[in-house]
Amino acid sequence: MISRRVVRSAQFLQLPTECQALYFHLQLDADDDGVVEPFAVMRMLGSAPDNLKLLVAKRFLIELNDDEVCFIKDWREHNEIRADRLVPSIYRELLQKKIPGIQLTLPKARSDVKDNTRRLENVSVNTQAIGQEEVKTVLSEVKKKYTEKDMAMAELLSSLIQKNTPEWENKSSLESWAEDINKLFRIDGRTYEQIEYMIRWVQKDTFWSTNILSARKLREKFNDLIPKVKASAQKSKTGMSDAIITK
Repeated sequence: MISRRVVRSAQFLQLPTECQALYFHLQLDADDDGVVEPFAVMRMLGSAPDNLKLLVAKRFLIELNDDEVCFIKDWREHNEIRADRLVPSIYRELLQKKIPGIQLTLPKARSDVKDNTRRLENVSVNTQAIGQEEVKTVLSEVKKKYTEKDMAMAELLSSLIQKNTPEWENKSSLESWAEDINKLFRIDGRTYEQIEYMIRWVQKDTFWSTNILSARKLREKFNDLIPKVKASAQKSKTGMSDAIITK
């Protein structure tokens, strides 16, 4: 549902139409707690970064971290999801940290489902922030935001950087790198074969091996690197990169 009070307000109607369209699409893409990762939606729409910045500036969205993960401020007015149907956001802990006192619905077990573990596993119990009694069926640990494959790619990138630049020191955790790799796969739609190929190509290139020193930077520059990979392959008369990167 979309609240008419919000989208018919003067503040909303004064936004550019592209900005309004982005807001509606973010509503569709948000999880049950109103948290959304705008990158894929903006890429799909061809929406300019300024549209997201304007939604944040006008407080229609609240930015939660440097990856532009956002919370839709009027989410509860737009949507009221039953506790026994709600799938908690993987960013719920971050949401509670960034917006202290936010009222979140505490999920409940469904009586018609034998095992509710999978739906409830993203919940971090913080009864003070939620404002409800602790429920035994809610798990206390937030689900990892990466897989073993993501970690393997992160370790590969780290080891190649270390090999090329012995004095380099990783000041962030491999877990955060694995999360960025996961976003490349889950949000950006890159295959692990493409990611591995790009990691190895970047660390063989004299320029990019000194500039791509984290998984976050790899994700940020991935699209810009594709034409360079193709040009390099054409120069060396091998079509391998085209087959991998574009498939």
